[in-house]
Amino acid sequence: MDLVKLLYKYINKFINSKELLASLKKIDLTKYNKYEIVKIKELIKDLEKIIKEIPNEIDEVEKKRLKDIDKLLNALNDENIYKSLDDEGLDFIKRKKDSLEKEKKIANDGGKLCDAVVELLDNNELINKYFDGMSNKEMLELITEYISAPITFALTQSEFDDLVMVGIEEDKREALWRLAFNYNNKNKDFTKIVDYFI
Repeated sequence: MDLVKLLYKYINKFINSKELLASLKKIDLTKYNKYEIVKIKELIKDLEKIIKEIPNEIDEVEKKRLKDIDKLLNALNDENIYKSLDDEGLDFIKRKKDSLEKEKKIANDGGKLCDAVVELLDNNELINKYFDGMSNKEMLELITEYISAPITFALTQSEFDDLVMVGIEEDKREALWRLAFNYNNKNKDFTKIVDYFI
């Protein structure tokens, strides 16, 4: 499942190709058989080649992310918001600004580099094997690790309902809320989740 998690993180731009490479190199290979170890090492070599040969570009998605960060930073630099804040509020604003400045420095992948890495991961037989073998519980845990991922796995209503049932059976209220948030505006019927919370 480690490999599927890395795929999910990358396609949602939670990590870039260099962070992906570092994570792949840290995978505990004792969990895998000899054939799988060979495939993981091949994946690492292919990724290294892509990173070396394809320059990173600032695409439209990255431009929008940076623009949104600048917009938030400008709003937080407005002197008027400081007038009514106590020390706790001022400290919160400072932490938020620091966090946004750090986020701004992160170089997300874009353009041909991103496309090549996504294609490499999507076509990897080992990642596909582990994805296909995931239980509903594992899938629910992966999807709900994040409150709102930009790109979610394509699920039929039946597959979505199966994940909902796992959440209900295990009384995973937070996970169900996150699942609904992740699939908001994706033509899913949330009736079972609503009924459960009521």
